Amino acid sequence: MERANRFYHVCLHLFEPYLFSLQETASSCDTELLSLLLDAGLLVGCVSSALYPLLSSHMLSHQQEGGWDVEKAAADLIAAGHRPEAGSLLLAHRGTHQAQFTFNSALAVVKKWL
Repeated sequence: MERANRFYHVCLHLFEPYLFSLQETASSCDTELLSLLLDAGLLVGCVSSALYPLLSSHMLSHQQEGGWDVEKAAADLIAAGHRPEAGSLLLAHRGTHQAQFTFNSALAVVKKWL
């Protein structure tokens, strides 16, 4: 885990000038980097960063190729105290329309689905 933390901090340091740009979008972020971060198990560590929405979206849209377990990622998020994020990830994974995402629904699905 220490090695993964160091990798995360190096990546964050290298890409920090670009992460907070208003023009930063998922399409301009390197998919290989996102895959490497997910492979290293850094989704939970990135929750409070600008990378988290990109990572969670990448995980969901490339789950088959990457072999990432969304339910395990949600369980890891819960273990780290990020219950709303875990619920939102599960809602997106199960195909719930974003208009139906609320804080309460995210918390409710965690109890029901995990």
